[in-house]
Amino acid sequence: MANKEFYRFAKAYDIAFSGKDYKEEIRFIDWCFIKHAKVGSSNRSALELACGPARHAIELSRTKWKTYAIDLSSDMIEYAEILAKKEKADISFICGDMLDYKLDEPTAITTIFTESITHILTNEDLIKHLKCVSANMLPGGLYIIETAHP
Repeated sequence: MANKEFYRFAKAYDIAFSGKDYKEEIRFIDWCFIKHAKVGSSNRSALELACGPARHAIELSRTKWKTYAIDLSSDMIEYAEILAKKEKADISFICGDMLDYKLDEPTAITTIFTESITHILTNEDLIKHLKCVSANMLPGGLYIIETAHP
């Protein structure tokens, strides 16, 4: 995993990624949901894994998604909760591991942005992760992964 100390500086992390167009990325999530999800259009529930400052989760909440956000760093979760409160975003935050988590109810969409999937370093951990994602999603739901494009 990357240097964990960096994630203690949540505000610096947030500034480093402040150039992202979160609203446009959430429009893409909406399009994916309408076009490809097989869960029914009324089930707008989403999870942002490795959420960091939870900027995507905040935007999802603004567009009326029931939203969850998970991060391994308690510093990130604390910072994200402050941002969400300022933005009046209704998000259920979980300080936890993307390899092993349990939601109260499954979601229609799970997302992982900013190449956070690359923190999974072994095939065994990737399989564990994918099984966990599947166990916490509705049948016919979508898992959307942002990675670098060659």
